Amino acid sequence: MIELPTEWVFENLSITKWVDGNGKMIVLTNSETDADLIRLTLNTLNIIFEEDESNFNDWIVGFEFNIEDTKKDCPSLYESMNKLNVSKIERRLKRIQI
Repeated sequence: MIELPTEWVFENLSITKWVDGNGKMIVLTNSETDADLIRLTLNTLNIIFEEDESNFNDWIVGFEFNIEDTKKDCPSLYESMNKLNVSKIERRLKRIQI
């Protein structure tokens, strides 16, 4: 049996990771196999997620979920995505203050 660390899945199988500044993370991939593994990982971690498939120029599937839900099982991912999220919030607040 092969065991993959959950963080490995998010670090190596996504084409991009994005935060919305509201505590949500979006993971995108253009591989059906990678999408299956990301979906399996999210389900295994009991992370509630929304999935969206688009087919503009290329097939892409996105998974959206709360950053906080990765804290226990994916601490490095949580830390990096949370920093990006806080940075996005700070930039938004600076724009409002101007």
